[in-house]
Amino acid sequence: GSQSASVADASAAALVAVPNDSGAGAVAVAEGDPLDLRDAATLVSTSQLTLPEAATGLVLMNGLDQPTIYAAGESSLSWVSVPASGGTTLGGTLKMPGPVRDVAWDESSNIIHVLGRTADGSSDTVYVVEPHGNAVFADARLPFSTVAMALDTQPQRPAQDRQQLLALDSAGQLAVVDIGNHAYAWRIMGVIAGALLLGCLYLLVRML
Repeated sequence: GSQSASVADASAAALVAVPNDSGAGAVAVAEGDPLDLRDAATLVSTSQLTLPEAATGLVLMNGLDQPTIYAAGESSLSWVSVPASGGTTLGGTLKMPGPVRDVAWDESSNIIHVLGRTADGSSDTVYVVEPHGNAVFADARLPFSTVAMALDTQPQRPAQDRQQLLALDSAGQLAVVDIGNHAYAWRIMGVIAGALLLGCLYLLVRML
């Protein structure tokens, strides 16, 4: 039969499915500061972890050594390890440039996208986070206040993979963000440094 469980404020709650060794799976629920891991069949709480800030967005990422939940809320992004054997461990927290409220994982490029506001609060933006170093390296401003976002990706079909982030406002307007060309953003400084180094080596050789 079906099971149900209540939360105090459904509008403030976020949830994501989590696989485990039992085969039944689990459901991670964030309602305020606690991150509650519940059995998917019975909805009984099996593990609870207090987050640094109340989370309004969750996503499960499988692109690291073990499954990891990213939680966006207020002014930070936290990541929690959820090994298949069960339990949760807070891996760390990243202070974001501005307030954030939702998060998504691009499986094709293994990048985290975080919806929030710019540092000056002038507009919505999508922050781009590299999950191995857990650092923000880019962002894309949106033309309106976003009520929902989704990723249009097909990691199993690279030829048909649009690699786009879709953002919607309350009036139904759609904004499309290209999320497939981040390699330029994280490599450009290394290219510039390498070019400068070659120039310095050339001058050094000329002086010797």
